[in-house]
Amino acid sequence: MSIASVPSFALTNQDGSRIMLRSAEGYMVHIFVLEEDILRVMVLPEGKPRFARTWAIALGLEDVPFQGRDRFDLEGFTAPAVEVLQEANELRIDSGRVRLTVRLQGFFCQWEVMHDGRWQLAASDRPTQSYNFGWWDE
Repeated sequence: MSIASVPSFALTNQDGSRIMLRSAEGYMVHIFVLEEDILRVMVLPEGKPRFARTWAIALGLEDVPFQGRDRFDLEGFTAPAVEVLQEANELRIDSGRVRLTVRLQGFFCQWEVMHDGRWQLAASDRPTQSYNFGWWDE
């Protein structure tokens, strides 16, 4: 993989508020709509997590349990219904309060939030090399 040949992603599955994308090279992206105002993007260049557990999420607890938490565990989140719109090279995920637009060629994200009845740009990936799909490891 090189910058001249970026991966192209396709929607492979939607399970409620969890959206999965895959490239021909085996790269995976999981997008979780945890709450109307919280979206999580998990980029997996190797197709799976290097570590199955995380110690970063202690939802409703003072600290994370010693054994950690499964990275795919959504317990404690409402995981609301979302609208997913797919176009030729774009996927749009709308929770009502946050809208994530994903450019599938190369995988680039643009985040918008609803403010005063209009979508306002909140964040956007840089136009080149936003995520490491192997080109930095060589």
